[in-house]
Amino acid sequence: MSALQYLEAASATLGVLGALLLATRHRWAPWAWVMWLASNAGWIAFGIATQHWGLVAQNSVFAATSGIGVWHWLIRPGTPKKKKPKEST
Repeated sequence: MSALQYLEAASATLGVLGALLLATRHRWAPWAWVMWLASNAGWIAFGIATQHWGLVAQNSVFAATSGIGVWHWLIRPGTPKKKKPKEST
């Protein structure tokens, strides 16, 4: 099996595992976004190597949405919330 075939298989596997993780509503489900981001990177690399520009474009957009998912589900919940100042009466 060539490196390109391994990349294709890994990208497909990560995409499917991310979908299964989210579908099960497991406590680790937010990590599906990380799996999808890795899958998107693999598909982008595969698309560039095989000159499939539609695949590159599609997975570039998917990578952006996966990045938003990582932010909303994994990074943002851990950031401290700003406290509103108390209003004086």
